[in-house]
Amino acid sequence: MPDLQRFDNENEDLVVLAVNVMEEKDIVQEYIDEGGYDFEVVLDKDGAVTRTYLVGGFPTSYFIDKEGILLGGVPSMLTYDQMNEIITSIRE
Repeated sequence: MPDLQRFDNENEDLVVLAVNVMEEKDIVQEYIDEGGYDFEVVLDKDGAVTRTYLVGGFPTSYFIDKEGILLGGVPSMLTYDQMNEIITSIRE
């Protein structure tokens, strides 16, 4: 999460959107507040987003363009450096 925050802070031309799956809002809010994260977090209360994007494990990261087209995904945790490598590749 700290890497996501840093990535969000340094890339004003994109949106970091975290999707929390099937946890209570209070628990999620406490975690976000304690970490000092300010990127967007949404709740997937019933797992619908998870099913739509065929998420097989957590965390999973997706890169989606402004038209909603899926550009790629990684079914594991990404470091800050890995996120930058991927976004640089997409931008090229």
